[in-house]
Amino acid sequence: MPKESANSPGKAKRLAAGIIGLLAEAAILDKEDELAIALFQEAIELFAGDITVPAMYCRLGDILARLSRFDEAEKAYLSILVIDSDHAPAWVGLSKLSLIRGNAEEAVDHATRAVSLIHVYPEAHLRLGEALVAANREEDAGTALEVCAMLAPGLYKCNELLAKLKQQLGHGDAEIYASRAKTIRLLKRGY
Repeated sequence: MPKESANSPGKAKRLAAGIIGLLAEAAILDKEDELAIALFQEAIELFAGDITVPAMYCRLGDILARLSRFDEAEKAYLSILVIDSDHAPAWVGLSKLSLIRGNAEEAVDHATRAVSLIHVYPEAHLRLGEALVAANREEDAGTALEVCAMLAPGLYKCNELLAKLKQQLGHGDAEIYASRAKTIRLLKRGY
């Protein structure tokens, strides 16, 4: 395949889309969600067919879900899976939406798919743990959350949920996770 020249239209288009994607990330930091959504949509149109489109759809889905625009978020995640059915973050996004909608078993299925695709993905294990708790499968949830805590010991939500679950199940090591969660929370506040 011939190398693309530095001033080719395709390269310029990808560069423009990348810059728009960066502007969208900056808009998120500035809490300008609607602007970020519009910028991601523009970048996705410019990037059509590029390998980075799934990541942009995923960020778009995350923003839409945070704004409680669940149908639009689901559409964004499903658009990823049309391009790449093995995109673990899209499965995590769908798991979050299923939990929000009260469909615990579907959330378990989506999170399990994400874990099977990337076993060392802490957020997938966290979502699986949350889904398993919602499905009243506490022992399995404990296992998923323990893996998450091993992969990302500084993840507050995981440690907090694991501490509550272990206390509920009467496990003696609940205090370890509760103490870790408290320490993380204090560090984030700056004492």
